[in-house]
Amino acid sequence: MKESVIEIVKLANGDIALRHADDPHQNLVTISFSQPVQDMLQGMQLHVGHSMLRAGMDTFKAIQLENLQAAERAAAQGLLH
Repeated sequence: MKESVIEIVKLANGDIALRHADDPHQNLVTISFSQPVQDMLQGMQLHVGHSMLRAGMDTFKAIQLENLQAAERAAAQGLLH
């Protein structure tokens, strides 16, 4: 898989987006906060959105690592999936 730089940005409509830095027109993930939540966050939408996206990426990496380790254990035991 090709590595690329991703960025977290606040869009003109206030949504938070995760996208490739070299493709600002293609959002990978978009987070929208309702008006009551925006009021509660008091301008901290980007910070909270960043934390949400970071948690998701960390979870994804942990799952990928777990799957890789399971495949390596299976290969070491001569098992195929």
